[in-house]
Amino acid sequence: MSTMNDSDSNGDGPSELKARSLISTQYSVGKKLGEGSYAVVHEAKDLRDGAVYAMKIISKEKSKEKRLKSEVALMKQVDHPNCVKLYDVLEDDMQLCLLLDLLTGGTVLDRILELDYYGEREAASAVADVLNALQYLHDQNITHRDLKPENLLYASNDPDDPLYNTIKLVDFGLAKLTENAKTALKTTCGTPYFLAPEIIDNSTPTYGAEVDIWAMGVLVFFMLSGYYPFDDESIPIMFRNIKKGRYEFQSPYWDGISASAKLFIRDMLLTDPSKRPTALMCLDHPWISNAGKDAASKLHSSHRSFLLIQKMPVFQRIEASCLQEVARSLKVIRMDANEVVFKAGDEGDSMYFINSGKISVLVDGMEIDRKKVGGFFGETALVMQTKRTATIKSLGSNAYAGHTAEAAEFFQLSRADFNAVVEKYPALKLRLHTIAEHNMKRVKRAQNSLFYKIRSSIKNFTNSCFKPM
Repeated sequence: MSTMNDSDSNGDGPSELKARSLISTQYSVGKKLGEGSYAVVHEAKDLRDGAVYAMKIISKEKSKEKRLKSEVALMKQVDHPNCVKLYDVLEDDMQLCLLLDLLTGGTVLDRILELDYYGEREAASAVADVLNALQYLHDQNITHRDLKPENLLYASNDPDDPLYNTIKLVDFGLAKLTENAKTALKTTCGTPYFLAPEIIDNSTPTYGAEVDIWAMGVLVFFMLSGYYPFDDESIPIMFRNIKKGRYEFQSPYWDGISASAKLFIRDMLLTDPSKRPTALMCLDHPWISNAGKDAASKLHSSHRSFLLIQKMPVFQRIEASCLQEVARSLKVIRMDANEVVFKAGDEGDSMYFINSGKISVLVDGMEIDRKKVGGFFGETALVMQTKRTATIKSLGSNAYAGHTAEAAEFFQLSRADFNAVVEKYPALKLRLHTIAEHNMKRVKRAQNSLFYKIRSSIKNFTNSCFKPM
């Protein structure tokens, strides 16, 4: 399932229009929530009873149909409070429409960044939800095989909703139902950070549900430290470290973390799958059952900065020392709602990470995007050209009816500080160049779109009509 993102545009492609005609008699299709390489997700309302769902419209041409049918068949069997639920399936020759839980609370990482406070107890509570989902799946002989923060979504973004703190496991594209969940799997698949040794070890012919427990260990390590245990710029070296179980609880990032949490992680990251605990055993672990009773009340001082920095792909798969170098260089900038951070054409010498609030991205006075906590902007000026390509306006923070918006907060990284980090970690510049190039193309696509040209024409016509004499 694609991660939901409220900043996506609301364009309609031919496949989406055909899908709409397919379901128009039963559902009203609303705003776009997200988009992937072969699917788009819309909000959808059932015309019969008013229930609201997430409708995932999948192109059969772009996806592997055999795998798709396997995923749907498996999801029809899954029914647990901590797993996304499939309610309906509609299909024609071109696409498949899945009606799923509408999950509005964002990913685990999004929630951590939204909270003013996050410690071991909050992490233990979140992990318990995921373990409950895994226990259910493993009892059904289902192995998920793609546990990661992006696939753990909170059910609601409303603090008054009883489901506000409920996590649901999503994306069953790699999940497998077998007769024997212990020894029946062979395919090398998953996300590199989270792969268990037996998946990447050619000498191991098969593997089982224990790979999910390993991934859980990696996830908990990341949630408590802000970086991954087996990070390395080189994938082969990272895999070598995974196979040997080579990681450490580095100081100062782990100095305040409880011994119970570290033991919990060690148990899950045992290289011998037969020695790893089951999901049920993990739920009975003191760190979970006591909800972090002896846990650290606060994580290390750079924890939030590490998470924000890694929202930007250029800093992923980078060791903790590099993240710390960047974190030390960040300067806090606060800007009120409607205050301009910078204008298109300005000379740029820095980029920004959004620590609180939202921003609007404007091209020729028209909004083409919005970014919220965890987003970043301005990186183009660091590596490609010195002039800004868009105007950025602060939308403030905590804005709602009857309440004046507070100032948004950004972490600023200057070109000089970035270059100092690049000298130690040269691969960063090439990575950032690729991302900046992508954003430049996005601005040009926006400027060339029919919608943009129509709005520009209207704006120019209005300006000419009301031009002072």
